[in-house]
Amino acid sequence: MKGIETESPVRAKVLISALFPSFMRIAVFGAGAMGSLLGGKLSQHFPVLLIGREEHMKAIRSYGMKIEGVTELTAHPEVCTSPAERPDFLPDVVFITTKAYDTAEAAREISEVWSAVPVVVSMQNGIGNADVISSYLSDSSVLTVLTTHGATFVEPGRILHAGVGRTVLGHSVGPKGNMVLESVRYILETAGFETEISGDIERDIWIKAGINASINPITAVLSEKNGVIARSEGLKEVVRDVCLELERTATAYGIAIDADDIFQQTITTAEMTAGNTSSMLQDIMAGRRTEIEQINGEIVREARKKGISVPVVNALYRMVQEIS
Repeated sequence: MKGIETESPVRAKVLISALFPSFMRIAVFGAGAMGSLLGGKLSQHFPVLLIGREEHMKAIRSYGMKIEGVTELTAHPEVCTSPAERPDFLPDVVFITTKAYDTAEAAREISEVWSAVPVVVSMQNGIGNADVISSYLSDSSVLTVLTTHGATFVEPGRILHAGVGRTVLGHSVGPKGNMVLESVRYILETAGFETEISGDIERDIWIKAGINASINPITAVLSEKNGVIARSEGLKEVVRDVCLELERTATAYGIAIDADDIFQQTITTAEMTAGNTSSMLQDIMAGRRTEIEQINGEIVREARKKGISVPVVNALYRMVQEIS
């Protein structure tokens, strides 16, 4: 292990964990549909602490977490409602899977309890999450993972894995290195998320934002599952317009993306997760706050700064605001 002596304690811990991956301790902060799916699958292979709402955590503590659909298992991760309940856990990697509007609060809680987390991974919708995380955890390597796997929260203790999708991982902020990326890819693939490492994760974040800016609000407004988009030529044209508007906006910021490519990825996602209820529709059905501000709203604001018109993205944004 030549060279570790010159590394920071946090970096050294990353290197040690990479050499002995089965000993990695993993926390998943935000036990909604995707966080629960990830945490449940990871708990089959690693020590996992799942952090979420009391009712869901209580059900898991009592009966385990049942995952149905593409994945069939009953998982028994450790659970709590706040890192403050488990200051002794000391994770090597923390996945933040909260709603984007809760990113700052999640990062603050983590920093106050586990101040030396080697790696923090944002597995969220929206743009700018990694920078928010790094503002609280400046010594951590902050990675971003984007996935189009479909997951639905059925009830406390039950999750539906509704569809398999594409998963992309990249470095966003803080100390970087291939070993860190490979360690997290190992974790994700052990959980069944076949993962690509991106050479330009910011570009991929914009592409994922385009996918979300179509599928989430359309399904929320229509109160339909994702497959409605794949079955409708009219809705596909709405998706195409969103992709064109996103391309113009991203190009203004020096990010090269192709509208046709985003369109194809969006339709493929809708087809592969046809039976999934989008996270935005799940939120509306449950009477919860949606992420429309962090998805379509953020695109509208970024476009406005550059004097770009995004009427379709904005119309979807306004419609979801009205019904949520």
